[in-house]
Amino acid sequence: MNKSSSLLFALLTSTTLVLGQNQSTNVIRMGLVADIQYTDQATAGSRHYRESLQKLEEMVNVMNSYELSFIVDLGDRIDRDFASFKPVDAILNRLNAPVIFVPGNHDFLVKNRLKKVVRRKTKSNRGYQSLKQGEWRFIYLNGLDNSLVANPWYLPKHWIARKELKKQQAEKQVNAYDWNGGFSIRQEKWLINQLASATEDQQDIMLFCHQPLSPGNAHSLWNYQNILNLLNDYPYQVFWINGHDHKGGYEKSGKVHLLTLHGMVEGENPSFAVLTIDDEEITLKGFGDQVSIQLMRNEKIN
Repeated sequence: MNKSSSLLFALLTSTTLVLGQNQSTNVIRMGLVADIQYTDQATAGSRHYRESLQKLEEMVNVMNSYELSFIVDLGDRIDRDFASFKPVDAILNRLNAPVIFVPGNHDFLVKNRLKKVVRRKTKSNRGYQSLKQGEWRFIYLNGLDNSLVANPWYLPKHWIARKELKKQQAEKQVNAYDWNGGFSIRQEKWLINQLASATEDQQDIMLFCHQPLSPGNAHSLWNYQNILNLLNDYPYQVFWINGHDHKGGYEKSGKVHLLTLHGMVEGENPSFAVLTIDDEEITLKGFGDQVSIQLMRNEKIN
């Protein structure tokens, strides 16, 4: 990190320390990071692979100055090679709040026998789960459930994914790449059940996945349109938060808020965010190259 960006980051850090001391019991505050993509390799283009460890050190210092309920790692913790997890995990283990891992495509660029070990890092054998907190339901999804990269060639799921990719390529879908993926039929049914249960509980929902749902985006889930349709029919507020598209961004598709985090591996600055939910607004405090966003809470639809 250069001297001017170090000074800027120090100023941001001192601001967050004050904010972290005033958390109300009605506030949910979480940390967010995406595309750390560490490997012990030299910088290539805008991707500073080796420097991701120092960026993580900076992030841990900032996030530990907050009272966070949890932290979500939105995937691509490593760039390749299972051994890359060890130094990254050692730094993340110093965070005061628990880290929830949402797997990315680069996390599965490991030997076939280790792919299932990567999935277990999510604390769920399926790679997806949900948690309730107050009037919110947080849903953590595995966007590589139906993919080539996460499923070894000798498993039936690999060939199901290959068939799906060929279909999408024949249809000239913009996101028809082997480094993308989607939900299995089983996971999509599970999500439908989660939405039904959350509707009964009158909960707003926040979904976390490695891939975006943005129409026309080459990084989006293979079955993004099905999921968008489901979420636009949901009667309460919906947020989808992802990584994968390193430039980041925010948009709405129908009623669904779509937030893509800026990739930490990109550039010289450590990019990450702290998201705060209270009764009136949802505020994303960005660090490094991550922009800040402030949104008003919508009233529930009765």
